[in-house]
Amino acid sequence: MNLAEHRNYKLFISGELVDLCIPDLSAIELDGWGDWFNNIDTNQNTTHGVYPNFYENQVDYLKSLHKKDKIVLLVCRKEDRVAVGVVALQDIDMNAREALWAIMIGNTEKLSLPGLAALEATAMISEHGFKELGLQRIYGGQAYPGLKGWNKLLELIGYQVDGIHRNGHNRGNKYTDSLYISCLYKDYLQIIESRKHLWPGSMEIKKLLRKQPKKSYAEKLEEITIKIKKEHFSFLFKSQ
Repeated sequence: MNLAEHRNYKLFISGELVDLCIPDLSAIELDGWGDWFNNIDTNQNTTHGVYPNFYENQVDYLKSLHKKDKIVLLVCRKEDRVAVGVVALQDIDMNAREALWAIMIGNTEKLSLPGLAALEATAMISEHGFKELGLQRIYGGQAYPGLKGWNKLLELIGYQVDGIHRNGHNRGNKYTDSLYISCLYKDYLQIIESRKHLWPGSMEIKKLLRKQPKKSYAEKLEEITIKIKKEHFSFLFKSQ
């Protein structure tokens, strides 16, 4: 039996490298949606893979998606609609006009360009948030420096670092910092003044990568913060 024939994910947003589709039970049964969160090695920079995620947990989560406090979409390969990840706008607050963004690519080995595919998926759902939901701010958090390469990629679609959360991420007894990041509607408008969409195509993204400064904004912010902190708190911590 060809299991791929039983996948019938409904397309929600069509992309260049990947499509964003509406989840259904086959994402759990055929593509391992629930299992992505049980991979301890690949989840070291997330909060997943600490407690086991069960089939029943994922089914319950799928059933909860009819509520209008989140938009969760499958990241699917263009060629065969196999689900390789999930991207979401969560905690949607229509009073504050903001939402929490999150992404998980569970099967990176099934993508030829996993980093760019994840970036396109983020761009598509972010644009949907601004254009269709009317959001003013889309925000998130990231382990740092664990995800500093991914954070630098996000600069290409308008995400900026708002601040550094000291010891904001832990895995077991290992603590590292985390970043507060966001893309504002005004950032989005500024970008599309020069291109029609957040995602201008993989060729244009690769050109931007060549122009991008070697150090990310987060790395520069960290260096400046350490310098200012050392000077400022010298009165209190003599050993700094």
